[in-house]
Amino acid sequence: MTSKNSKVKVDSKINTDSKVKMLRNPDETLWRQVKAQAALDGVTLTQWVEEAIRIRLAQESNE
Repeated sequence: MTSKNSKVKVDSKINTDSKVKMLRNPDETLWRQVKAQAALDGVTLTQWVEEAIRIRLAQESNE
């Protein structure tokens, strides 16, 4: 998927690091990409964000 405002293509097999990075700098284009990725993953936006937060917290606890 490519947004009107961006030439960034959303990969349907986005890795977990990308999920965390996507939540660091929320803007309109990024928000749409996250929402689209959640739909492609077959989960709600809330579930997708919760998973990304869990991943980030796990990474921080391992540092």
